[in-house]
Amino acid sequence: MQCLKCGDCCRIFSTVLLTDTEVESELYLTASRKVDKDVRLRKNTNGNCIYLQDNRCTIHPIKPMVCKNGKCPKWTGDLGFTKH
Repeated sequence: MQCLKCGDCCRIFSTVLLTDTEVESELYLTASRKVDKDVRLRKNTNGNCIYLQDNRCTIHPIKPMVCKNGKCPKWTGDLGFTKH
């Protein structure tokens, strides 16, 4: 199934953790390190990923590994969505 370009994946997931390599690359705007040393992408005040614009990822070619490996909730039926 192709991407529906709905942007839900960039809205639903509350935390996008970065790998050590991604943090060291300094390619991403990150939130503060948490007590457990995790580093995550910043969110807009509305809770969406800061890189989401017009339902599209503005850093798609270099998006974090967790985003590349993520499964669309609309495909899997997770998080209250129905399968398409």
